[in-house]
Amino acid sequence: MKRILLAVLLIPTIVFSQSKGDYFVQYNYGQVFDRYNKDDLNPYSPDVQSEFQGRDDIEMGTRYSFGYCISDQITLGVDYMDAQISGANAIEYYNGEFNEKNIFANYEMGESNGITFFGTISYGYVEFSSKRYFMFDNAEISLNTANGTSKKFAYGGGLSCKLHDNLEISLSITNSILDDGFDGWDYGSGSDQYLYKSFGLRIYL
Repeated sequence: MKRILLAVLLIPTIVFSQSKGDYFVQYNYGQVFDRYNKDDLNPYSPDVQSEFQGRDDIEMGTRYSFGYCISDQITLGVDYMDAQISGANAIEYYNGEFNEKNIFANYEMGESNGITFFGTISYGYVEFSSKRYFMFDNAEISLNTANGTSKKFAYGGGLSCKLHDNLEISLSITNSILDDGFDGWDYGSGSDQYLYKSFGLRIYL
């Protein structure tokens, strides 16, 4: 994994050394939502979600990124995210925390009135820890996947605006797909999902 991350940063520098390109660091902060997964079927305890029946189970997460602009439209880089997450259904709720390490690529699709629209994809690993509780008495439930590590793939998009030649702000939404044990219980669907809606500040070096 370390070799892959090193290659992502060094290869663009070597290959595109004759073209314009800048390194950058970026900080994102935003909300983490557990999405309802309709494929996670269990007649006794359906999939949990952050926005269940008016519950305010929205948690926050921070992401730190470092990357390189290999062209006017494409940037590659690595990032690290640390966040908390929670969700509920009619029977249970859970509280969790996780961190993830990714390789990502952004593609600028167009610009209008100083606003740039972009798409993003990433691939990496997530380490998570979750605890489940009964709704009626808050008693902790014995879990089968309280801690775990999983591969993950994410895609999304957003918009950005340059405030200065080396300063840029952005709004983005990414959808991450993980294994089913991410929310503290594995029903065998093979995937779980969350949304990360964030505000970002990018500084070009």
